[in-house]
Amino acid sequence: KFLRPDNTFDVDRYRQAAAIFITAQEILVDHASYPTPSIAENSHRFRPLGLGYANLGSMLMTMGIPYDSDAGRGMCGALTAMLNGQAFLTSSYIASLPHIGPFAGYAENEKPMLRVMQMHRDAVEKINPACPSYLRDAARQVWNDCLVSGRRHGYRNAQATVLAPTGTIAFMMDCDTTGIEPDIALVKYKQLAGGGMMKIVN
Repeated sequence: KFLRPDNTFDVDRYRQAAAIFITAQEILVDHASYPTPSIAENSHRFRPLGLGYANLGSMLMTMGIPYDSDAGRGMCGALTAMLNGQAFLTSSYIASLPHIGPFAGYAENEKPMLRVMQMHRDAVEKINPACPSYLRDAARQVWNDCLVSGRRHGYRNAQATVLAPTGTIAFMMDCDTTGIEPDIALVKYKQLAGGGMMKIVN
């Protein structure tokens, strides 16, 4: 959805969408139901979220980039870094708001968490250079901002992103590929949990 007709990626819209969805997920933490009291307690103490993406394989196919290539890995690295960086930047912004603050378990985990955030920032420099430089620059910028904000305000969420292993919901979103996977075939058959099978034509 963020790929332009000229095969460039709309970084600003992507980051805005990530910020909107991470905010919505953060609001839902206090309004969701949980299967057990211990899961509810953990969710309120650490406020883990699960922002992710779908259709990466389709986007690479549309761009004419092989999935198993340096360019494919570079694109994936940059987009994942931007998603995670924007999610935590938004989380830090929420933590900075009056009467909100970081997650309850943040104080005892501050040093390790900031160390992990720095590791994420350092990993941006390892994004494959076959990726367009404007995407690597955007990932670098969002992580620079994320670190500065996090050191000042902390983070509202201990976890912000997760890439679904199968991403079945992607089919409801009219995606041709699921989470991070390539397309496995032009025609696919998916077994349904309740019985039966679904035929999916790319």
